[in-house]
Order: sequence, then structure tokens, then C-alpha cells
Amino acid sequence: LARLEAIPPIKSATIRKIYPGELSVSIEEKVPMARWRIGDATYLVDENGSPVAADDGSFRELPLVVGDGAADDAMAMIRTLSFYPALTRDLAALSRIGDRRWDLIFYSGLRVQLPENGVAPALKQLDMYETSAMLLERDVTVIDMRVPGMLSLKLGDLSVKALADAAKAKKKQPVAKAAV
Repeated sequence: LARLEAIPPIKSATIRKIYPGELSVSIEEKVPMARWRIGDATYLVDENGSPVAADDGSFRELPLVVGDGAADDAMAMIRTLSFYPALTRDLAALSRIGDRRWDLIFYSGLRVQLPENGVAPALKQLDMYETSAMLLERDVTVIDMRVPGMLSLKLGDLSVKALADAAKAKKKQPVAKAAV
């Protein structure tokens, strides 16, 4: 029994003797809940963050978590994010930073840096910004929410160029002279 339960994909096993000469073996498999990438390897992990098997690419619908310690805390983060479907629409991965906090990484290249504490209020605020201003679709490369009550944005190349062009155009405008 212990040898069966030592196999990573097996959650539990029971063996029952049926007389006169039969054995009944029941196995409950672990259910993969996320994909965990550490270094060059990707594993399927269960709700406890325990590896189930190597990821062969057939579970792409599961969330991808990246980094040391990511698998341990992934389910809490995934459950919290499930309340905000607008935030998970184009989400590529959840990245664990320093085994302390999370970054959301989107397919567009956008990175949202979440705080170490107060993740739920930060996600609620981000969801509000997404609903009211479509912040995640804007030309922004980083949204920094690590300081509670503050939001910092790093603009994308197109936005930086547009701001520079607007500043140049403003400098070139003639200054109206006041009548004397």
C-alpha cells in the first residue's frame, strides 16, 4: 500500500482481500490543478502544490505558475483570481517573485506587480480599472501595485513616442502676445 501511494500521481490507494483468492485494489488519482514551471521543466501539480507528473503539453487549459515556491501558494492565488474573470482573460502565467509575492504576466507582455500583502484588494482595484478604463488593453508594459493605495505605470513604446511628439508640438506653438 505504501509503495502504491508513493507513486506521484496516486492520491490514495486501498487494497481489500476478497476470499477465497482475490484482491480488490482501488486507486484515487491526484487531480492536476496547475502547471508549474521551474527552470526548464514543467510539472502538473495538485491542489496542495505536490507534483503529479511531468507536463507533456496536454493540459494547456490549466493555469501556468512560474518560480521557486510557486506551486505551494498557487491554489490560493488561482482561487482569488477566479473572482475576477476580466483579469484572467489573456493571462499567460502567474510568476512567484522571491517566494513572497506574485506578478501577473499577460500574453501581450504586460506585467502586473502585486503587493506582498493585500493581494485581494489590489486585484479588486485592478478589476475596477479594467472595467472602467480597460487598463489591461492600453499601451502599458508594467502596472506596479506593490505600494498599497498607489498605482504606477510604465508606458509602452507607442505611448512614450506619442507623449514625446505631443511635447514637441506644444513647444513649437507660437506664444500669443498680450495687447499693450
